Amino acid sequence: MLAGCLLFLIATMLLFPGTAMGRLLHEQLVERPLARLQTVRRHHVLFLIGLVALSLIAGEMVVIMGSFDLAIVLAWDISIYVDVVIATSTLAVMGRAKAAWHVLKTKVFRSRGRARNRARRTSRPGRRSHTSANDDDEGDALPIAA
Repeated sequence: MLAGCLLFLIATMLLFPGTAMGRLLHEQLVERPLARLQTVRRHHVLFLIGLVALSLIAGEMVVIMGSFDLAIVLAWDISIYVDVVIATSTLAVMGRAKAAWHVLKTKVFRSRGRARNRARRTSRPGRRSHTSANDDDEGDALPIAA
């Protein structure tokens, strides 16, 4: 019976969209629900998923624990937990991507810079002063007492 009534309403909306009844049905059954759906956020969806999972899986637990309100609070906690897990994993991925970018930048761009520097070094004559780090003179050795 309910399916027949819904089929009649859909047929009225599709076949007679210009009538007052067709416009009223379109406003009440299409536009208002879509306006409400635009206000739904991610935590609402996670809360709904948690609530459905609890109602399907933990029916006996809800009966043992008490009222359905407690189950709703438990589902709310689960949705907050899932939000925290998503945020933490996103931050971890961003941190690893940043580190990988720095490593890549260091390896690729510095190797290109070294090749350019090598080309510059070979084209110029080298001027190096070879000074010894040893400051002891050969004749100033201390005599060993016998």
